[in-house]
Amino acid sequence: MNYAIKPNSVISHFLPGAIFLLALLLLFQTPDMNLKNLSSLIKDATTNNLAHDGAILAGFGLFAWFAGLLFDAIRNSFVECLWDHLAGTGRWWWDIFFRGEADKVNHLVEHYYSYYVFDINVTFACFLLVIAALVNLIFSCHSPMWYLWWLVGVIVTGIIFYCDARSLRKEIVRGAEERL
Repeated sequence: MNYAIKPNSVISHFLPGAIFLLALLLLFQTPDMNLKNLSSLIKDATTNNLAHDGAILAGFGLFAWFAGLLFDAIRNSFVECLWDHLAGTGRWWWDIFFRGEADKVNHLVEHYYSYYVFDINVTFACFLLVIAALVNLIFSCHSPMWYLWWLVGVIVTGIIFYCDARSLRKEIVRGAEERL
């Protein structure tokens, strides 16, 4: 059996987790820990201790992968059931992944489903980032204007990815209707 990590898994699971963790880092930076200091810290670390740097990168990668898988588990457990119920489609259309022809299923996964999962996972990450920003506002590490711009950016990003996910999901359901 081939257990190699496929690009669509990286796109749909690792990237949303990495985006979430990097945005949290940006959100929770203190005034004395600006991005210039952070980049010089990383530069100093990379020139001094490669084992330490590798451990940091591996740890970040594992946490990003775990966060992305957590977002995906929430999508599988709650979002899909709710969306199927609200859309009135039921759960039948998921059968395309099990009963469809292999080349059509691969096309569906590579061109629609992976990006749909990515979009939903990023949308969920944006939702959590808004909650984190509101909690962080209590500790007032940044000016209120900084929070306003940060929140607007995260909310707009979340809305864009949500709309794209909704569109992709409609295309997947339409494709399933035509093939089943």
